[in-house]
Amino acid sequence: MKVKILLGLIVIAALAVLLPQMLHAKTVAKLHSKLPDLVVSTMEVKSIGAVKNGKVTILYTIKNQGKTISPATLTRISVGDQVKGVTISHPTPDLQPGGSYTGKVEYTASEGKKYFIQATADYKNNAFETNELNNGNSMYFSFGRILHQ
Repeated sequence: MKVKILLGLIVIAALAVLLPQMLHAKTVAKLHSKLPDLVVSTMEVKSIGAVKNGKVTILYTIKNQGKTISPATLTRISVGDQVKGVTISHPTPDLQPGGSYTGKVEYTASEGKKYFIQATADYKNNAFETNELNNGNSMYFSFGRILHQ
C-alpha cells in the first residue's frame, strides 16, 4: 500500500512539473504562429542617367509574410566593394500581413568593380517575429566591365 501511495505521489509531482511546461509550450507555439515575419523579398540595382557617371539606385522590398501587423522598424543597407563601403538605416513603416514596402538607396559606383549589397529588415530586432533568422538578403552587382581581381 505504501508503494502505491509513493508511486501516486511521484506521478502527481511529475505532472505538477511537466503539465505547466507542456501548456506553456503550446501557448508559446500558438502565439508564435500569429506574429509578423519580415523578409527582404527583392533587391534590384538600376543605373541613374548616363552609365559613365556611376550613379545607381538600389531598390529593396520588405515584406511581412506573417499573420499580424508589423510595427515600424529600421532596415539596414550595406553596399561597397572590397575596399570601402557604406551602411545606412532606412525606416520601414508598419506593414499589414502580406503587405510590403519598397525603399531605395542611391550609390555612386566605379566602373570595373564588383559590389556587394546586404539588406537586413528589422536589424535592431524591435519587432517580435515568427522567424528572426530570415531578415536578410544579399547580392553582388558590377558597374561596367569587371576587371580580373
